[in-house]
Amino acid sequence: MDEGACFVETSELDGETNLKRKTALTLTSVLTSKEQLSILRGKITTEMPNERLSRLDGRIKVSYQDASLSVDSGREKERMETLQDQDTGLNTTTSGTQPSRVNPIKNMTRDTSYDSLNSIASSTPSYSSAAATNLLLKKRRTSWTATGTGGGASGAGSDPQEGPLVMVDEVAPVTMTNVVLRGSWLKNTEWVYGVVLYAGVDTKMMRNLKNTGLKFSTMETKLNRMIVAIFVFNAFLLIASMCFAYVGSHSETLRAPIAWYTTIEGHEFDPAPTDARVFVGQLMNFYVIYTFVIPISVFISVELCRVVQALWMIWDEEMRSYNDAPLSQAEQEEIAFEQGALATGAALVTDTKDEKALVRTATLTTDSTGDSQLTGKKKSKKSKKSKTDTEKTGNGFWSRGMLSGMRKQAKPKKKKKAPKNWTRMHVRNSNLNEDLGAVEYIFSDKTGTLTRNVMKLSKWHIGGRTFHELQQPGSLGMRMRDSSIGDEEYDLLMAFCRNIAVCHSVLPCVDSKTGELLYEAQSPDESALLEALRDNGVVLKARTKDSVTVEIFGLVTETYTLLKVLEFTSDRKCMSVIIDTPQGIQLFCKGADNVILAKADLVENDPLLMRQLDSTVRRFSIAGLRTLMLAWRPLSVEEYERFDVEYTKAEFYIEGEGETDANGATMDREELIRVACETIEGRLRLLGCTAIEDRLQDQVPETIEYLMEADVKIWLLTGDKQETAINIGISSRLISPQMKILVLNVKVERDCRLVLEYFVERIQEREREEERYWQEYQQALDRVANGEASMDEVPPPPEKERYALVVNGESLAFVLGNEIFEDMFLRIGTSCHSVICCRVTPLQKALVVKLVRKKLHKVTLAIGDGANDISMIQAAHVGVGIEGMEGAQAARSSDFSFKQFKNLKQLLTIHGRYSYLRMSKIIFFSFYKSICLITVQFWFGFMNGWSGGALYDEHFLTLWNMVFTALLPIATACFEKDVEEESIGKYPKLYKAVKDGLYWNTITMVGWGIASFWHSGVLFASIYGSISHGVVTAASEGMDIPMLSFYAGSLVLITVTLKMLLMISHYTMPIFAALGISMAGYVVVFIGLEAIGLLESGAFAALHSLPLYYFGLLVIPIACLLPDYTLAYVLRQYFPSDAQIVQEDQRVQKMRQEQLLKRKQEKQAAAVAAAGSTVSTGEGGGRKGWTWKGKNVSGEKGFDLDPDLEASQVEMDVRSTMTAEGKSLRSCTGVGGGYQKQVAQSLPEKQRSDDEDEGSDYSDSEDEDEDDDGTESRIEDLEDVARRAKTADSMV
Repeated sequence: MDEGACFVETSELDGETNLKRKTALTLTSVLTSKEQLSILRGKITTEMPNERLSRLDGRIKVSYQDASLSVDSGREKERMETLQDQDTGLNTTTSGTQPSRVNPIKNMTRDTSYDSLNSIASSTPSYSSAAATNLLLKKRRTSWTATGTGGGASGAGSDPQEGPLVMVDEVAPVTMTNVVLRGSWLKNTEWVYGVVLYAGVDTKMMRNLKNTGLKFSTMETKLNRMIVAIFVFNAFLLIASMCFAYVGSHSETLRAPIAWYTTIEGHEFDPAPTDARVFVGQLMNFYVIYTFVIPISVFISVELCRVVQALWMIWDEEMRSYNDAPLSQAEQEEIAFEQGALATGAALVTDTKDEKALVRTATLTTDSTGDSQLTGKKKSKKSKKSKTDTEKTGNGFWSRGMLSGMRKQAKPKKKKKAPKNWTRMHVRNSNLNEDLGAVEYIFSDKTGTLTRNVMKLSKWHIGGRTFHELQQPGSLGMRMRDSSIGDEEYDLLMAFCRNIAVCHSVLPCVDSKTGELLYEAQSPDESALLEALRDNGVVLKARTKDSVTVEIFGLVTETYTLLKVLEFTSDRKCMSVIIDTPQGIQLFCKGADNVILAKADLVENDPLLMRQLDSTVRRFSIAGLRTLMLAWRPLSVEEYERFDVEYTKAEFYIEGEGETDANGATMDREELIRVACETIEGRLRLLGCTAIEDRLQDQVPETIEYLMEADVKIWLLTGDKQETAINIGISSRLISPQMKILVLNVKVERDCRLVLEYFVERIQEREREEERYWQEYQQALDRVANGEASMDEVPPPPEKERYALVVNGESLAFVLGNEIFEDMFLRIGTSCHSVICCRVTPLQKALVVKLVRKKLHKVTLAIGDGANDISMIQAAHVGVGIEGMEGAQAARSSDFSFKQFKNLKQLLTIHGRYSYLRMSKIIFFSFYKSICLITVQFWFGFMNGWSGGALYDEHFLTLWNMVFTALLPIATACFEKDVEEESIGKYPKLYKAVKDGLYWNTITMVGWGIASFWHSGVLFASIYGSISHGVVTAASEGMDIPMLSFYAGSLVLITVTLKMLLMISHYTMPIFAALGISMAGYVVVFIGLEAIGLLESGAFAALHSLPLYYFGLLVIPIACLLPDYTLAYVLRQYFPSDAQIVQEDQRVQKMRQEQLLKRKQEKQAAAVAAAGSTVSTGEGGGRKGWTWKGKNVSGEKGFDLDPDLEASQVEMDVRSTMTAEGKSLRSCTGVGGGYQKQVAQSLPEKQRSDDEDEGSDYSDSEDEDEDDDGTESRIEDLEDVARRAKTADSMV
């Protein structure tokens, strides 16, 4: 265990489960006892509390107040001079392009005898100048020296020696490497001494517990606008009623005739109420009645349905993510143990080919001596071999006695299920369910989102030579061990390996179960590099805060002292490590190729090799590989000393102390550190490059292609190189080979303007060409219609150019923030088929999303897997996180999360589309039923003289939204679907229709409003007309107010229920149950209210004895809904939507399957009857001898059914056979003329052409005369329409 270090896990903060090293200050790392800490005095200065988890600026000043301690200055000075002399003598050998040194590994590979190894060990200088150099160059004003050495902060089992300490005032920087945040978990560490910097709400974890702002769906915004409109309508009803009441009471002309019993004359009315009192009374009366027009229940219904829809997403098996990795040995043993199949001597067999379909079972075998033993075998779940068959194998190998003995020996107590190898998706914000069905722009990350983020080193390129690691594992190590290798090449290869071995932030650790050496890394690239290096014989064994230990070919171990670690930042795009070696101080650097090449020494590097390396990196990038370039340089003591002073000064800086740059701008610590690093990261000597492969996830190209066919724009935002991004775009089908790629890669703002203007001009020219063509095309059609020309003279459509825009981060910086550039950028981006932004920062990702969301007003979705995607995810309307290899930060910040990109198709096109459809229907119906209910009450005002009397019973109004009309819309919103999931997968345009406003548009909204007013008017007129001449019951009593209230309420309830049934496309048992409960509940509630005395006794029975009541319930709702059903029929028959066409297609397919099933059953029954047997078949005759494309399928393979099968099994067999042979049941026979054209136009082009060649799917070989007269003509008409539609589509 490293002294002065501890390990923490920060999964609660950033979702990363790998261990992170935290080191104690060098200043205080030797203080390991309470006595030493008790005399510690000092001051810590830090920045103000903030939420930045990855940064902290501070410094510490400590001092001892103990007079018993003293400093032997003379001895210390003498020691420093001696160390300086030793370093000076050592570093005089550093010269040339590579330090001259002993090559023990090279010699060792040529002579591996024991004596040679001893000679190598003795020749290796036992030199420990690293600490001396550190003391000299850092001028270690050593604050604490002790007579004994103590343990560090980790102190795992250490017993620190105590001794007198020397007191010197000292200042040191405090950074995040010295701080353990609240919320971290301490790992592999027994004890830690620390001081609290922030407490309570000032901690960084508490500062990050801010509400990032709730997201609301766009439909919820529309709902709020409708609520405002309904409030306006409520105010209109209230004002109109008050005006009518005032006019009726003060106008002699318009006043209704007053009956004698309505006068207010007499002493009992004294004093007469004032006008103000009458006004307030009427106002409050109307206000209470009209308040029911506001559908407050819609919010409850919507939220309840959203929860159910979220559960559908979570329970959907298609949204599950399966782990395809093979089971480990520990998992195999666990499964075998749980199944009771593991016994002494059991051997487990591993087969990763089909791990899921196999289960481990214990079988009994005999060895050559005849003794029985247990061995592990795999048995397929689909195996149909019975136990009896197994017991009948020859030579008594499976005798019953042996089987019974095995059962006694390995009898499992209880079988348990194997651990599941799949995970469900997570829904964190169900408010956005419906927005999933209206997404128009998708912004996606690349690494870990489109790719697997499972890094494998593919190639090394060193000194002009490329090593193919995937094809030839260990090729680099074999080259280094080759006896024919030259010294110069060997030194270059060793320097390359040393760069990878020391320049990283990886923590090597040993698995306690397997003993395997593991690498804990924040970046999968670093672990992939070190694992590949380990396979080549160079192994990173240990890393502490001061040193790195590397084992070379298992024979020699080298330890390098770490002087400085210059961490990777997104601004620098590189990482450097300064180490002290026996050959002197060396700097190793790795990073992006453009950054390393810019820092390369043009004198020390061969120009030819530089160009070759640059072209190699570009070639790797085009192949879709992730590249890193490696370099190094020697440092002198003076260079390092100057850098150390500047770097230390930057580390001590705290924001607000007044440091400015050359332009006078205030600088922070990170900027000062960057400037200091640039002074040392120069004149680099190139070593080579690495190429890491990150393959695409499963079904990524198919998912992207489907979404783009659904008219969803996909923008790829990545930090990778331009070539890599373009290659990934091609492999994922984001860019097709026929596209023309527009590249915006400029260095100056003026060039950015010129390039954007050129691209806009090209887009406009393409649009002008298309417009000219359509004008010529229309003119040609007019000439054909007039008989002046033939169809051959119609001009063919020009080849449509499709563009893809590629923008790098530097050019994007000029665009963002400039209104003119932003408009041109959006103009180009919306006209292009796809957009790729490469080399972008996390902030630029978020700004691009906000730009599209703000200026285009489109629903956006952002998907990513890393912490750098959080800002983009939170900026979009809908944020989707991929639960990948980069932790759970993106997933926790998202609204929906799953593990694979392919699940996005199911999420949007199935769940999103259904949610949008269901929410639209429940919202429109909620407003419709409220308006219809209260508008009837408004019309009733003309009948009751605007007295404010209620038409409905108060209990009816209270239970209207809670009971009578609650279940049916909720059940519909939970189970409604217009088309089946399989059809949506076939036709991407079904998703486009929904997001284009198929179910939510102005016409639909106006139609619902007109329907509510029409129904209310017809209801009131019918009620008034039916009772205007008086209604007498069997008891010679007139219809009173309670009876009228129940009569009116029944008519309104039945009308709105029938309107709801008209909306439903997919009837299920829950919908029927909700309908029955609502209707029965209405009757039961009023019977119960009458029974307990809340309603007038006998009113319910008296009303149900009236023939008028039943006649009205039958006729009046039909009169209300007749226009609705007529309009729905006309639209469906002559102007159908794509969804309605697919619905009819589904019905036709189902009908044909049922007919085919009946024909097969009849044929099978006839065959059985002829053989003297009987079989039960379904009812119904029909035509026989069905043929497929002119061929009889009665005896076709797969269609001969077993007579013992039931009807459901027969149907399943028929369907599976048809599916397996790829035979489409699609046909338009029996569909109206309007459908024939729409079906042909809605089919994909390939399927349309196939249908033209194939003709009708089915033909009838017998009884053709029984067909309808118009069937043949309709099929021929359909084929002709399909040909015309194909021609029109090709023109478009």
